[in-house]
Amino acid sequence: MKKILSAAAISALMFTAAPGMAGNMKIMPPSLGADCPADCQDQIDQLNSSQARQDEQLEALEESQVRQDQAIEANAADIQNNLQEIEKLKTKEIHNPWYVKATAQLTWMGSLDLDKAHYGYQADTDTGYGFGFSAGRQFGNLRIEGELAGRTADIKGENLSDITISTAMLNGFYGVPVYGPFSVYGTAGAGTAKVEMAFADGDDSEVTFAYKAGAGVAMDVARNMAVDLGYEYLRTGDVEFGRDHEMSRVDDLKSSAINASVRYSF
Repeated sequence: MKKILSAAAISALMFTAAPGMAGNMKIMPPSLGADCPADCQDQIDQLNSSQARQDEQLEALEESQVRQDQAIEANAADIQNNLQEIEKLKTKEIHNPWYVKATAQLTWMGSLDLDKAHYGYQADTDTGYGFGFSAGRQFGNLRIEGELAGRTADIKGENLSDITISTAMLNGFYGVPVYGPFSVYGTAGAGTAKVEMAFADGDDSEVTFAYKAGAGVAMDVARNMAVDLGYEYLRTGDVEFGRDHEMSRVDDLKSSAINASVRYSF
């Protein structure tokens, strides 16, 4: 019973003292952050600025990617072209080793040293012409061919009209590619030559040894066709002609030529 009375007394005391306490205490609501709108706007501005920079960087990356894609496409096209050229070369080397060739020549023989039985003299020649036909085989950069050719020129000499050199030769060519379809080559050959000279009273001929050397430029104009342009120097052994009561001897028979050729591979 005493406990109950004590609790009631305490409760009454608190109710009587509550108005005074309420007057002396300042009750603050929870802090809502009065500066929050300005802070949030700054953060929003910073985020927008950062986003703009990221957008610019992304755009630059996209442009760079486009350029890289274009470069990759160009490189892929070049690689494809190179692969096609390699396949053409392989196909040509494997399936087209044999070829034929036709040649046209512009020739000059210069002065001929002619010795007769009791005296000697020189005879000059005009610019002449010649033709040739060859068949051969390609071995990489090396070509081996057999050739039949002939060249003729007029002789400026007493009782002489013209001289003709017909050759049967085995030739070798070695070419080195220099740029695209172009290549340079060196050539050498050896064989026999039939030298014919026209005299006032008839023709006479002699067979002798012959050799030649030259160089030039070749160009592939199609998968199985090429053209050559080059210089050639031909020389034969001494030649003797017997004409009834006298004998003529050619001691220095040489000929230069500019050759234009067309090669066709099968």
